[in-house]
Amino acid sequence: MGVLLFNVDAKYTVNQLTSYVYALSKQMARVEGVIGGEGEVIYYHHDNLGSTRLMTERW
Repeated sequence: MGVLLFNVDAKYTVNQLTSYVYALSKQMARVEGVIGGEGEVIYYHHDNLGSTRLMTERW
C-alpha cells in the first residue's frame, strides 16, 4: 500500500474557487482562485507536533 504524498482538494462557491494543498497528511496551503493563477495563496506553518501555528502569505 502506498502513502499519499500530495493532494489538492478544490471547493467551489459562488464565482470563487478555493483549493487546499496537502502534503504528507498536513495542510500546506490554501489558494483563493486558480492554482498557478492570480489567486491569493495562504501558507500554513506547523510546529513539531504537527499543529498549525501560523498562516502567512510567504513560504
